[in-house]
Amino acid sequence: SGCFYIFSLIMELIKTPKVENVRMLDRYNARKPSFGTLYLTATHLIFIDILHMHIASIEKLPLTTTGSPLQIRCKTFLSVTFVIPRERECHEVFITLQQLSQPVHIEDLYCFHYTSSTEDIPKPAGWNFFDLQSEYQRMRVPNDQWSLTLLNKDYE
Repeated sequence: SGCFYIFSLIMELIKTPKVENVRMLDRYNARKPSFGTLYLTATHLIFIDILHMHIASIEKLPLTTTGSPLQIRCKTFLSVTFVIPRERECHEVFITLQQLSQPVHIEDLYCFHYTSSTEDIPKPAGWNFFDLQSEYQRMRVPNDQWSLTLLNKDYE
């Protein structure tokens, strides 16, 4: 199906889904950086939770003796720098985040291809969640102050 194809394309973009021994620099706490594992999913960069659509810009900074810095600035004013041990992994994360955070076509967004794991629920199920006529009867409508009309049933 088309959804599986797009999901496969998104997963192909993620060449490096997990990078260990990443150091996150915090400008407010420069003396004590955080160490951890950086994960890339179809929708998030996880070290600290960053939604791809919140990423405003990504910049690879000059290589240092401790690794390759990757600076991410978010639309939420969050700004973080990750120091990734190997330049190759940094480059792959950089390219992946660029592609996932700035898709060429709006239809490339993950939300257009997401399918629930509960496929047994029919699509119109939400439209028939409750019966409007029975709900009105339960509330004793129509009554002497309210009346029910189907005048605009075809939205004319």
